[in-house]
Amino acid sequence: MPEVASGDLDLICAPIDYLGVNYYTRAVVAHDAEVVQPQLSAVPNPNAEYTEMGWEVFPQGLNDLLVRLQKDYGVPLYITENGAAFTDEVENTEVEDGARVRYLQTHTQAVHDAIQKGADVRGYFAWSLMDNFEWAFGYTKRFGIVYVDFETQQRIVKASGAWYREFVKRQEQQDEPQLAK
Repeated sequence: MPEVASGDLDLICAPIDYLGVNYYTRAVVAHDAEVVQPQLSAVPNPNAEYTEMGWEVFPQGLNDLLVRLQKDYGVPLYITENGAAFTDEVENTEVEDGARVRYLQTHTQAVHDAIQKGADVRGYFAWSLMDNFEWAFGYTKRFGIVYVDFETQQRIVKASGAWYREFVKRQEQQDEPQLAK
């Protein structure tokens, strides 16, 4: 734990304009009381879908988090990152990434449901626009809604990118967009 110096709490207690939320998954853990050095171990859900990172796809966690943050802090919320890595293959110059489309659909629906429950969500940003270098896994995991051929730098909008483009257009056309009050 970092040391809390005299005056630190006075500096960090300033009000904030909004809270940014990066959400990808949840973690379910169990404590092993038999171990001398306390530790937590992950408890996988055998019925769940998982990403290439081994993260459980759990949109309800985003809904629950947004509702709780609104209740506890009462500030506007922005989803500053939400997305997942899945295996992407180029076939006939197209990338059909149905798992990522479903991930985005279910997570934006979770945001909509949280708004219906009173969460003041002002924006949603998909993670990430393009496949890129990921600090822990290099170029081996693909998170983008635009496929990047790392050898040629050619870019191909994935099915998820096309879905997201249409989703944003629908938001613009609504009198009351799903993701903004």
